[in-house]
Amino acid sequence: MVDFLPFFDLNNDELFETLNDLVSGSHSDFSLVDSLDDLCKNELYKNLTNDCLSMEGFNAKFSNQYHDLSCLHLNIQSLNSKLDDFIQLVNSLDYCFDVICLSEVWATNIQFYTNILQDYIFHFDLPKSGIVGGVGIFLHKTLKFKLRNDLYISSSTNNAVENIWFEITKFNKKYIIGCIYRHPNSHIIDFYKLFESTMNKINKRKTPCVVLGDINIDLLKLSSSSAVSDYTGHLISNNFLPCLLLPSRVTSHSSTLIDHIYFCSSNLDNKLKIHCGNILCDISDHFPNFFILKHHKHVDMLNRPFIRIFSPKNKIKFNQKLNAVDWSAVFMNDNIVDNCYQAFVTTLSIVFEECFPLVRISRKAFKNKSWFTSDLRKLLNEKNNLYKIWLKSLKDDDKLKYLDFKKFYSKKCRGAKISYYQNIFDVKSSTTKKIWKHLNDLLANKGSKQSNTIDKLTYNDKTFYSDLDIANAFNHHFVNVGCTLANALPISNISYKSYLNPPVSNSIYVNPVSVVEVYNLIKNSSGGKAAGDDGFNLELVKNNAMV
Repeated sequence: MVDFLPFFDLNNDELFETLNDLVSGSHSDFSLVDSLDDLCKNELYKNLTNDCLSMEGFNAKFSNQYHDLSCLHLNIQSLNSKLDDFIQLVNSLDYCFDVICLSEVWATNIQFYTNILQDYIFHFDLPKSGIVGGVGIFLHKTLKFKLRNDLYISSSTNNAVENIWFEITKFNKKYIIGCIYRHPNSHIIDFYKLFESTMNKINKRKTPCVVLGDINIDLLKLSSSSAVSDYTGHLISNNFLPCLLLPSRVTSHSSTLIDHIYFCSSNLDNKLKIHCGNILCDISDHFPNFFILKHHKHVDMLNRPFIRIFSPKNKIKFNQKLNAVDWSAVFMNDNIVDNCYQAFVTTLSIVFEECFPLVRISRKAFKNKSWFTSDLRKLLNEKNNLYKIWLKSLKDDDKLKYLDFKKFYSKKCRGAKISYYQNIFDVKSSTTKKIWKHLNDLLANKGSKQSNTIDKLTYNDKTFYSDLDIANAFNHHFVNVGCTLANALPISNISYKSYLNPPVSNSIYVNPVSVVEVYNLIKNSSGGKAAGDDGFNLELVKNNAMV
């Protein structure tokens, strides 16, 4: 039985060296790539790259790139307990994944977390008994998608499985995305028989498919376990090719590849490039796994919209330029108001365009980081670096440094979060309207878009049921409101003129407009940051009123 264990033939020094290579991302001597390539003879493995990257390394490699499809998977081991860590992970990656899959979400309070990522829509499948297990999938709101219940894998007596399937459309290209969690200590061959029906349906449709999840089958045992070898062979025979080839769960005493990513496509070509791998992160004892698909083709990134950047630096520049304008030369002693106003707007527009030019919007996706500040992000990177050092050295001193800093980081996060929410929900500094806005933003509640219909209406002791009769009843009521109110007033012989004061012969006198009066009107004006017809927003005008 010993030869079934991973790396059974290595001594301690050789094992530590192997783990160091895995954590640093080196896999040039990893035999699983060659074994799978020999087994299926598929071009995919020639264009497949596997890496183990830190968050900083991932951002440096992928943040400014376009990809056809991108997916992230993580065995989170309870979304309820790892909620903040998960949000910090998503916010720390300068990359917008199309799909984020979670396995082992657990059933605890899961219904309260459907809106934790405002740019995504969350769906989940929970275990039929108990709370442990379950899967969830976040789909980006820019995608078109539909639930594929026909692909659902039902659990059996020997295999408990949670899974969820969607057909998504991105840039007119369709993909099938599946997320699976297979509970441990169950028969591999029985699971394959359950999975085979779904694979056959996908192959018939010939739609590219990506499957992500914790399957609890160690692919590192491909050459030592007949059950793993048979399972892998069945996958490949159905054109489902394993893409994640690095250990996904590395501890101080074991290294296993139980988190899987499969890709199925009937049209593989040499231009197709797939990047897979792990992101070093200590949310759970499983690494987050990524799948990024890219075709080598030209993509027109110039279609991004234009925006103006109202940064503090640009605002200071705008104020300085306005102060440098010689307004007497602009108006040239012209007494015609229209000419002066036109000269004023023209000059202001020139300065505005110089300080706030239209630029293409950034490729990086907008993320609502709220309380997760840049300082916390630096601390997170430092914590992950200590985690990496410990995994490489496996020394008790490095482990202690990592755990101590992790406690310090958690305390900082907790304090920042409490301070942030105390501030935005402070009844002394926030109006009721603002508090409700913050609550809606927190819950991602944009209001109901469902229209309300009236089935029946009782008016003047009559009940109407048809849409036309109901509309006519409403119309009759509202057009006669004035007459009804007038008829209800008591009759009087007193003329309305008796309530008016005697007329003033000199009825209107206009005082000259002063600078102070104009300044006070500007400062007391209410409005948001939206621009008017002239393109200038009220906030900018208020900040430069003294000019």
